[in-house]
Amino acid sequence: MNQSRWGLVKRQQLRGTRTEVSRMNANVSILAEIPEELHQSLKGYLDSHPDWDQDRVFAAALSLFLLQNGDNRTPEASKNYHQAARVYLETLFQHPV
Repeated sequence: MNQSRWGLVKRQQLRGTRTEVSRMNANVSILAEIPEELHQSLKGYLDSHPDWDQDRVFAAALSLFLLQNGDNRTPEASKNYHQAARVYLETLFQHPV
């Protein structure tokens, strides 16, 4: 993969369970290729929105995708759905929910 063409690395924030006294945040790096046109659009957005960075954009986009396309019919799926919702809201408003 050509890093100069596309080098966005996403660190997705994962949360512990609610029963833990202190939450532990873990970051996972994801390397993905995207079309050049999308990369140019992302660069333009980030240039005009200095309070956002590519990690924040990717966390918001991925969590919104999971919210729109996931289901919560089983307890495990419901837990995943709620975790995606939490990450989405925290990403948009930049503080833990």
